[in-house]
Amino acid sequence: MINKMQSTTLGGAFPPGPIHATHNKTMTSIPEQNQEKWQGPWFTDYGAGPFPTLEDLEAWLNHKIDVCIKVRQLRAGFPRFELSTSDLVLTHQNIAPRNLVVDPVGKLWLIDWGCAGIYRRGFEQAVLRE
Repeated sequence: MINKMQSTTLGGAFPPGPIHATHNKTMTSIPEQNQEKWQGPWFTDYGAGPFPTLEDLEAWLNHKIDVCIKVRQLRAGFPRFELSTSDLVLTHQNIAPRNLVVDPVGKLWLIDWGCAGIYRRGFEQAVLRE
């Protein structure tokens, strides 16, 4: 299912991050109106972002690695993120039995796309490991 969902790379067609926060809203020229915090498995309960560029998201993710190293949740030298638009794919971010439905003809459907976003390949698999 994940391989099929991520079989088409987006190559910069969409900005990174949650779909609901970045793609369904009209961005305005007033910065404070574009400040809805991103929610989901990659962000704290308080949210984060928005990150206008892939480089901004990469810097934020790497800052989180630095913090985890400092408090000894990660080992020193832990690999840092190197994001590229060619790695961006559609991710669901909440694949769980409660979000899988089998229809009467046996076709499997994935529902509840509230956490879905455009992230690097592998982010979906990382969320599943929790």
